[in-house]
Order: sequence, then C-alpha cells, then structure tokens
Amino acid sequence: MIGFNFNIEFLGGVYDAGSSSWSRLFYQNVFRKYSKDITEKKLLLTSILVANNQTDNLKRGVTYFGQPVAPLSAYTIKMKGHDRPFLDKGVLFQSVAYRKVGQENLWSLSVWEVYIKQERAKIAERLYRGDPSKNLPARPFFGVGAYLLKKIDSTMER
Repeated sequence: MIGFNFNIEFLGGVYDAGSSSWSRLFYQNVFRKYSKDITEKKLLLTSILVANNQTDNLKRGVTYFGQPVAPLSAYTIKMKGHDRPFLDKGVLFQSVAYRKVGQENLWSLSVWEVYIKQERAKIAERLYRGDPSKNLPARPFFGVGAYLLKKIDSTMER
C-alpha cells in the first residue's frame, strides 16, 4: 500500500494515489476502453509496464510526462557527489512494485496495484510533492503519461 497521498492523472481523471481505490478506478477506465480485449495476462503485463515505467522515470530523472525533473541544488550535488535527482544508494529504484489486490466484479478479472514499498514511501512522497519549507521542488515521477498510455494501448490491442 502506498503510504502517502498524491494525485495521478489518467484519461482525463485525477486519482488519489493515497488509497488503493485509485488502481480500481484506473482499471475501470481501462476495462471500459478495452472490455472486449482484456485478459488476465494483459492485466499483469500492464501492471508490469506501469511499474517498470515508474522505475525508469526514477532512473532517467524525468516526470511521468517524460520531462526532466528540477535539477538538484549545488549543495545537494556536492553532498551526493553527482547530479542524478533520484539516486542516492539506488534503493528507491528497487522500491516500485506491483501486486494483485482483488477482483473486479463487473468483469471478473484481477485488479493489480502499482505502489512504492513502505520503506521508501515517505521519501518518494517528499520527492514527488516537494517541500517548499526546505526549498525542495516537486519531482512528480509516479503517474501515467502519454508515452505509457501508448504502451498500454499496444499491450491491450495485441
């Protein structure tokens, strides 16, 4: 379960990522769009795609829309010894996960959730939202942007 709250924008909707209900709403929209083509395998592959995309965003230092995140401050670069925004020891890169969280009643298919593991959830929230009191800009890496939507479309249309 994600241990913090932020919003995810998808298909014109805004979902509260602080609860597992966002994944249900996400899947309901996917189900509506692809109801004739959905299989359990495609749902699992979509979850893997979403999780891998979030990890890739972290590794590349980009938002979920593919734009570079705000650069690190000179002080942070000096302390870390490099300028990669989400890299400290690489633990955050390994914290994006997915799991089956239930059944969608209308279609009798599994519902999957992509989340940040609890041990890194607070750090991820701080990075995602930023912290104006500490002059930390928001770096929204977690979400579903146009690039990922195309990959989901491709997976569902196979």
